[in-house]
Parts: sequence; structure tokens; C-alpha cells
Amino acid sequence: MNLFVYEHISSGGFAGEPIPTSILSEGFAMLRTLIEDLKAAGHSVTALLDLRLKPLASLLRAEQIILVKSKEELRGAIVKALEGLDAAYIIAPEDALPSLIEIVEDKGVMSLNCTSEAIKAVSNKAKAYLELRRAGLNVPETIEVNIDESPAKIGQMARSLGFPVVFKPLSGASCAGLSIVKALNQVSSAIRKVRNEAGGERFLIQKFIRGVNASVSLIATDKKATPITLNMQRIRLSPPSLESLYEGGMVPLEHPLKNEAFKAAEEAVSIFNGLRGYVGVDIILAGDRAYVMEVNPRLTTSYVGLRRVVGFNPAQSIINAVFCGESPSICEVRGFSAFQKVKIQNLRRKASIDVYGMENVLTPPIELGGFTYAFIEAYGSTPHSALNKLYRVRKGLMQRIYGEGSSGEDFRA
Repeated sequence: MNLFVYEHISSGGFAGEPIPTSILSEGFAMLRTLIEDLKAAGHSVTALLDLRLKPLASLLRAEQIILVKSKEELRGAIVKALEGLDAAYIIAPEDALPSLIEIVEDKGVMSLNCTSEAIKAVSNKAKAYLELRRAGLNVPETIEVNIDESPAKIGQMARSLGFPVVFKPLSGASCAGLSIVKALNQVSSAIRKVRNEAGGERFLIQKFIRGVNASVSLIATDKKATPITLNMQRIRLSPPSLESLYEGGMVPLEHPLKNEAFKAAEEAVSIFNGLRGYVGVDIILAGDRAYVMEVNPRLTTSYVGLRRVVGFNPAQSIINAVFCGESPSICEVRGFSAFQKVKIQNLRRKASIDVYGMENVLTPPIELGGFTYAFIEAYGSTPHSALNKLYRVRKGLMQRIYGEGSSGEDFRA
């Protein structure tokens, strides 16, 4: 098949604007690995790439790469790229995803994504929580709040749940606008953080649940959602004055609540009609319960690890689920994949080029002004060996950039 693959951060969604390098490191890693898997399955791929990221084009195995110079030309570039193709897969945050899928569908090209209606249904987190709770799933206590409400009243709402609580945007991806609030004196700054980083007229306050941050990756058809892996997520949940950040993870996560997590994720996906192909469900494992936090109707970062440990091509499974209604029949998992963002400061252009060919560096750092991020991944037969190899990859990356005196000593597993 002739396929189009688009990843919003690296494919031109921020053309003409500063690129958020933290999210770029995840996005390009997903773009690169998905294209590799589609190629391994025998497909031909066309992709878009922000002109400023042209040095990264050599790492994409696509037959055709179209460079995007400005946001004004983005839609035209997508339309042109879709000509004569069979299907398309879009990787983007939920607020941008439906409109991008509509471009695909308007061109008469098959979308491999969840339907626009399903994406809209789960992207409003307040409404999604209500549906999940009605279905009897464990979800955190949640209050929807008008961002223009007085800080005093919002503080009362937060106190009614019992501190600590979490302030989070109503929609969006990654950790933008996310804060843990432990006292009334942090409420005003948490409101400002939501307003400045995420925008929107409303946001959520949730009871904080102390547990293991995890996710479940599923392949879904119109009739069945099949859990593939339970994944560990490393999330730095910070107070309003600091940045909350997704740092990486491991696939799979070995945990006694795996079956409960699989069951909860499968039930969560079944609630919303039109979720198909790859779906991620964020979970917190606490006590004897699996709490459903979010349903992600798109490719998630855990894909870069999942593809390394399953005995089938997950990109082809997405196609099979959407085109043929087929679920993976064998979900045996072998080994462990650990992955991590690496923050790079004072990157020299030559150092950027030097790391492009490094094994296990899925997204090399690219000089865009200010600090940037790399994204690294390592496979091992045990969690310990995967983390040890990840440490060595990080150490080699830092030495390549800063010289032999540098190391990965600050890596924390």
C-alpha cells in the first residue's frame, strides 16, 4: 500500500513558530519508528517534515519527504502528499487531530486513525470521565472549573476534594498546564499555569491518587479492543512553579494488577464508538485498583517500546484492525524496552551532526536555539539489563556531545 504518515510537531504543525523540543523528541521518535515498521511490512511511505528539521530527513526511511516552510502552506502540502495514496495515519494531539483527519477524508483517502467523532468524545476529559464513571470504572474524583472563576472559589473546590489535588487542562496532550497542588497558596499560580500553557475556558481539578503511573496499549476494531502491553510511565508531576514532564518509560511493566489494568482499559475503549487501530489508556495502579485517567485516541510514545517486545508488526496490526477488522491473535511479549528523554544544553551544530548515526538514539538533538532534547531507547532481556543499556546509551550520547569527561551519571532509573 501507498501510505501517508504525519506527526504534528515534526511535520510542520509548528512551522513559523518555536518548536517545543521536549515534545518534538517524542513525536519524531514515533514518526521514525512507525515509518520503519510500515516499511518492514512492505508499504511505501510519504511523510512531511518541518524545513528546520531537514537534517533529520536522512533518518526517515520514507520514499518521499515533503518539506514544509510555513503553517500557511501546511494544508496544501498535506493535500498534495495525499494524491494517489491508499491510506494515511496522523499522529497529533487531540485538539488538532480531528481537523487533520478531515483533510484526509475529504481527499477520499482511508484514515487509519480513530474516527473524528470518537476523538472528540474522549478529548473532552470532563465528559469522558462522566462516561467512564457511569460504566462503573475507577476514576479519580473530578471537578470541572471555569478558569475565570475567582481563585478563592476554585480554592474551595480544591479543598473539598482534599489536598493534594491535580490541576489539568480540559483537553490537550503531554503535560502542558499540569500541576500538583498541595495547599491553598498554590491555587492562583496553578490557575495561571493552566491559562498560560494550555488555554481554554475550563479545566479540571482531580483528587491526587498516589500509585504507579502506567498505560495500556491496545489494538482495537469496531467489535473488540485487544490489550497488548502494560507500560510503565515516568512522569514528573511538579508544583505550579515548575514544569511537569513526561520523561520516558518501560515496556512492559510487570505488576500484580496487570489483569485489572487490561480489563479496565478494554472496558474504557469499548465505551466510545469509533475507537480503532492503536489506542492508549493511561492508568494509575494504586492499592488493589486500576484507575482510568485518560483515553488517548492516537499513537502514544509507548509505541517505541512496544514494537521492540511484541512478536508481530504493530504498524501492520493497525492496518489490519482498520481495514479488515482483525485483532492480533498472539500477544506474547519478550524482553523489555526502556526509553527516555535526554535534555541537552549548549548543543554545538557539529555535535548535533555527530550523533545522527548513533544506535538507539531515535531522536538526535537538533540545534534550534536554547536547550533541546534527544530521545533514546534500549532493549534488554530483563528490566535491569534494559536500564543498564539505556544508561550506557545516554553516557555515550553525552560523551559524543560534550567530550570524554561527560557521562550519564545523573540518569535515574
